[in-house]
Amino acid sequence: MNPELRLPARATHALILLFAIVVICSPNAATALELSPDAACRLLEDEGLQARGGYLKASGERYRCASFRKDLTAGGAVPHDLRFFAEGDATRVDRLGLELRVRSREDVQRALHRLADTANKLMSRATNRPLEPVVRNTILAGTDGRWLLDGWDVRLERDVFAGAGFELKFTIQ
Repeated sequence: MNPELRLPARATHALILLFAIVVICSPNAATALELSPDAACRLLEDEGLQARGGYLKASGERYRCASFRKDLTAGGAVPHDLRFFAEGDATRVDRLGLELRVRSREDVQRALHRLADTANKLMSRATNRPLEPVVRNTILAGTDGRWLLDGWDVRLERDVFAGAGFELKFTIQ
């Protein structure tokens, strides 16, 4: 190669470093939650979804905290409920979620709205960005969905069980 066309070593290193920074900071790059267990387990305390018992070993190298199920029923015969959880390794949470359990056809829309509102708070507090309208609309429809939003893997999974009941699980990882 012609010596006049070669970049000096420092310039080459600077270009490599700049490229690495652009790739790492790109919205499409994987984004980690990077939350301490203590901070993550307290994200929704003001919503009545405080974690009980602390951040405990669940299985293998995985740890978890979870709230009690919060009754969302406004005087209905069969309660709908909502639970918050955080999961990760011993020092860092890498997955947050909400589980809505719907046990009857009564007041389903109210329960779905509560899940959407709480999911928006969780998303905002964990990632500093609001819930996208498409995610909110999917929650309100009570269907499955998966989105990659600025590197965040956001999922909504529906699990149907006997009778008129189902569970919606909203997760951020």
